[in-house]
Amino acid sequence: MDSICFRSSLLFVLFFVSLETVCSIKKSAYNFDNVNVSGSMPLQDVDILNYSPEIFQNIADISAIKNNCNDQDAHKESRTEEIPKNKNGVNLISKEKILSKKSGNVDKFINIIYVFGSFLTAVLTVLSSFFYKNYMKVHTKINYLNIEKEVFENRVKSVAVDDLIQLVKANDPSFLTRFESIYPSFVDKLLIMNPNLSNGDIVFCAMLKLNFSSKEIASFTFVQHKSIQQKKYRIRKKLQILSDQDLYLFFKKIE
Repeated sequence: MDSICFRSSLLFVLFFVSLETVCSIKKSAYNFDNVNVSGSMPLQDVDILNYSPEIFQNIADISAIKNNCNDQDAHKESRTEEIPKNKNGVNLISKEKILSKKSGNVDKFINIIYVFGSFLTAVLTVLSSFFYKNYMKVHTKINYLNIEKEVFENRVKSVAVDDLIQLVKANDPSFLTRFESIYPSFVDKLLIMNPNLSNGDIVFCAMLKLNFSSKEIASFTFVQHKSIQQKKYRIRKKLQILSDQDLYLFFKKIE
């Protein structure tokens, strides 16, 4: 009898522990009306052993419901923890896409600059080569024309000098006028050095400019050679030409 009472008390305790466990579960998870227990009957009047299978079945059902609820709560918590992670992952992917897009844009911009720079360099090279070739052609042509002009002037001057020589030999009074047309600044430069030069002095200097020797001048002017030497000395003195300086070279430098 004592054993039966002990087992009955144990089952009764387990029943109330089960009810306490159910109370900790959300009301929406389980309806307490389904628990088929009559507590109005006195413990001693009820054969608890007859209810033991139902009690254990109820305990098993309650434990399963509790475990299910715990699993649902754990799943919700796991989902709640995964949402920020997913958001962080999405944000990281978005940032990587943005950085990749920016990097692609920078690469495109660099490629455009490189292509444009190469094109501009090629154009400048072609234009520089073109203008340089034209410049060289023009420069060469100008030099050629200058040479031709110089040659022509020398020929003209040579012919004019031949005419002057003929005028000197003929002792023609138009010699000085013709000489000034060929050497227009010669007389002016002589007068700057000495404004008191006579017309005969200028004619004599013109003959020296034409590189006539003392003997030739004496022959053309019908005077003695000694007189020509003395006249050279006087010209040196009037124009302040040094005695060691070549007289013909001095007049040759005067144009």
